[in-house]
Amino acid sequence: REYYRNQLAEKLMEDGVTCIQIDNLSPLEVVEKIKHYSDPERYERLSKEAYRRARAIVDYNAEQKEIERFLNRLI
Repeated sequence: REYYRNQLAEKLMEDGVTCIQIDNLSPLEVVEKIKHYSDPERYERLSKEAYRRARAIVDYNAEQKEIERFLNRLI
């Protein structure tokens, strides 16, 4: 999650909701967190919420149009 701080994808990352943040954790804490979210129900909930959030935030059609406008200005 820390990698995406102040970047476009930051809105997609929420510890325990759409991702697991392990920055600044001890190795034992990382292991425990991974074990916790390896539970099939927790993993599925995390995955579904990550997908839902991405679909709500990312607009590929708008991005495509913006890229097309950019490319057309280059021609």
